[in-house]
Amino acid sequence: MQGMELKPRSCWVATGEREAAEAAEKAGLELKPDADFLVVCGGEGTFASVASREDRPLLFVKKKGSVGALAQTSMPALEEDLRRIAEEGCRVAEMMRIECSGVVAFSDVYVTHRTGERSIRYRVEVEGREYTVTGSGVIFSTPQGSSGYTSSAGGPQVKIPRIVVTHICPYKLSKLGDKVVKLEERWHIAHPDSTVKFTLLHPSEASLHA
Repeated sequence: MQGMELKPRSCWVATGEREAAEAAEKAGLELKPDADFLVVCGGEGTFASVASREDRPLLFVKKKGSVGALAQTSMPALEEDLRRIAEEGCRVAEMMRIECSGVVAFSDVYVTHRTGERSIRYRVEVEGREYTVTGSGVIFSTPQGSSGYTSSAGGPQVKIPRIVVTHICPYKLSKLGDKVVKLEERWHIAHPDSTVKFTLLHPSEASLHA
């Protein structure tokens, strides 16, 4: 790390191992496939995208002008922080991911109408309680994702490992056998070891996003 200098330069964005190898070759660098951790520079969207598919520890570097509430360091402090990690080691924090129909996400996944212009009808079971909902969609979120789309849709922000289920603009929400709509039932919190069951009543009309 001695003498390392960081300057703004053009770069290649690597989205996979092959792309990373090609970028390293163009830059005249040696790619280390057995790296202890990866450095991710950008905003929370970039970090969430990498964290959704990467199992190695990540060091999130906030880029100037981007949103980065989860960032551990910034570009001006990166050199010193990397030196400290090399000399003293670091603590790795484990964070949740969720999987829905084979899609793995670090922040959230959500289901809406495929055109975005109509409502969808679905059934969801959370902690043994079943709900039938008609609305704009539903968000399944991790704790770190709960401060984004979930919060904007009226859901809670949580700090402990939980699955947050938030209905997007529901205009019909009924617990089976109970037609009374209660505000607190527009979102639900499930234990991370539980399975949230979700069924689209008209599957061809909806699409999954992450």
